[in-house]
Amino acid sequence: MTKTRPHASRTALASRLLALTGALLLVQACSGQPGASDKSAAKTASKQDEAKQDEAEQGEAEQGESEAEDDSFSEVLEVELSTPEAAGNTVPVVTTERKKATVTWREVSSPAEAITFVYVTNGVLGRTASGYVELDEKDGQLFLRPDLEIPKGELIGRWPRDAWLVESSTVDGERRDRLLQFDGDNHWKPIVLDKKTSWPAADHSYRKGWKTGFLVREGSGVTRLGSHKIGPKVGPRMGKIVLDVFEATGGDVYHITQRTNGLYVQIRCENRRCVDDNAKKLPFGSDWKFGSQIPRLRNSTSLFASVAVDDTRAHYLLHYETGGWKLEALVHEPSGMWADGEGGLWVVVEDKLWYRAQSGSWYDIALPAGAGSISAAMRNDETELWLATTVEGKPRVFATAAVMKPE
Repeated sequence: MTKTRPHASRTALASRLLALTGALLLVQACSGQPGASDKSAAKTASKQDEAKQDEAEQGEAEQGESEAEDDSFSEVLEVELSTPEAAGNTVPVVTTERKKATVTWREVSSPAEAITFVYVTNGVLGRTASGYVELDEKDGQLFLRPDLEIPKGELIGRWPRDAWLVESSTVDGERRDRLLQFDGDNHWKPIVLDKKTSWPAADHSYRKGWKTGFLVREGSGVTRLGSHKIGPKVGPRMGKIVLDVFEATGGDVYHITQRTNGLYVQIRCENRRCVDDNAKKLPFGSDWKFGSQIPRLRNSTSLFASVAVDDTRAHYLLHYETGGWKLEALVHEPSGMWADGEGGLWVVVEDKLWYRAQSGSWYDIALPAGAGSISAAMRNDETELWLATTVEGKPRVFATAAVMKPE
């Protein structure tokens, strides 16, 4: 991988930026460009303030490392991107209102033991006092899997044919990760990366590759596992530090990067103009955390996001869809999110079931009569959303059509 040419010091970088800025303004004034003569003093002062800010922020608009860049190209972009932040360059927070709606609930079963569905993107997997239960895709019934064991960790993907698990532990005071792949039956295969079966958790993130395989990010590099396709390149970006990389069903790649003035989201870019047009800053500071990510249709995606505001974490859905990036407030932390196959989205928040239509309209869905606490799962064929609950103290499992049509 080709890297950005190292600089002797931060002070040297700031001096070069000042010199380049002054030279550019002088050339503009001499060439008679529009506005150069009557606004040169104001521009010079503005550029000097910019350069001072860049010195304080260590050249905040770093282009970062990319396998597609050479030394000179990345250095030029690093200077060119040292521009003030545009007001319209922030991800908008969209106000939402939920309408009450009812759907038809089909009672699937009355199990002897209460079931809690385990969160996965697709697939019906539940936990009972006697062990795990799965959906038999042929007869549509749940069956007990007393032999099935699932290690403690974050379960990612589709159950059971494309499931992965990130297992974390502390060894000698260091947080370490291990990645396991499920074989679809009853075996977890340890994944080997760089001849190692575990590695430091710092600077890693893990995402299902929705085009194919599984994505492991280490620094600014991405490895694709479980597929013959190579991992996506991050490419030119607004921030040098890469925090997350995720993929849509059609193969489009999105990432979150960090600069000293905040966090930015964008699609994968090949050049500076693309970065200028598409990189958007997240509001409310830099203390963001990101959770589950769900692909919708071919190129849209949604993921859980939260940010610390006045010592309280505010919860959002971060979407990329027609019209670009947007944030929608959830107020409380969600416990699950599932796509319906047609651009819609189901979300469970504090035993409430919400539905977001492809149009962006939100609905508060009425639960089955008498339902208590709920957990949900989406069938692999995306035909039905399943709901596990209790009614009058007795376990029940219900289902409704995946694509919500208000009654």
